[in-house]
Amino acid sequence: MILRNIRNSAAVALAGVVFFCLAGCEPAPKPWAPKVGTVEFRVTQIADGAVAKTYPNYDRQKFPMRLTQEGNNWIFDYQLPENMVGGTPTVVIDKRTLSIVKIYESQ
Repeated sequence: MILRNIRNSAAVALAGVVFFCLAGCEPAPKPWAPKVGTVEFRVTQIADGAVAKTYPNYDRQKFPMRLTQEGNNWIFDYQLPENMVGGTPTVVIDKRTLSIVKIYESQ
C-alpha cells in the first residue's frame, strides 16, 4: 500500500513537472499568408519559388514566411522562433518591377 502511494505521488509530481515545462514554452509563430490576388501574394510566390530553386534542401514549411517593405524593395524571409539562433533564406524583390534584386541566406 505504501509503495502504491509513493508511485502515485511520483506520477503526479512528474506530471506537474512536465506541465510546468510545457507551460513555459513559447508557441510557434503564427503562419501568415497573403490574400490571393494581392501584390503581396505575387511577391511571396516569386520569392518562395526562388528559395525552392536556389535552396532545394531548405524545408520551406518549417517556419512561417514573412514579408516586409524596405524602401523600394520587398524583403521576404522565414520567421524563426524568438529563442532560436540562425538564419533563413532571404529574397529582396524590387517593388516596381517585381524582379529579384538578390537572394542570400542570412546568419
